[in-house]
Amino acid sequence: MQVLDFGYSMTEDEARKTPEGRIIGTFPYLSPEQMGFTKFKIDTRSDLYCTMVILYRMLAGTLPFPMKEDSLKELLDATLKREIMAVKHVPKFINSILLKGLRATPSDRYQTAEGFFERR
Repeated sequence: MQVLDFGYSMTEDEARKTPEGRIIGTFPYLSPEQMGFTKFKIDTRSDLYCTMVILYRMLAGTLPFPMKEDSLKELLDATLKREIMAVKHVPKFINSILLKGLRATPSDRYQTAEGFFERR
């Protein structure tokens, strides 16, 4: 597996200067707040969410939310409304990290990368 897209990476200062409502990221690796249809603030927790999408896909071979179409509306519905299933054949503690890291509300996710070690 290779990480190929850092084209949208930016510093926190650059992120603060991004116009409100502008969608930035690679579909379908967007956090709910990056889609522009929630009141959640885009911050470093958005990056942690996207990291969990990548990790989930690496472990499961699929996205955490199966989609039929490549539409922003379907992605938003999937991230906000669908239950994410645990990945088969990985230890329980890894699934607990994934499932918490993929929660739709930023305050329910890990607040920092160090939080992954808490395993809650």
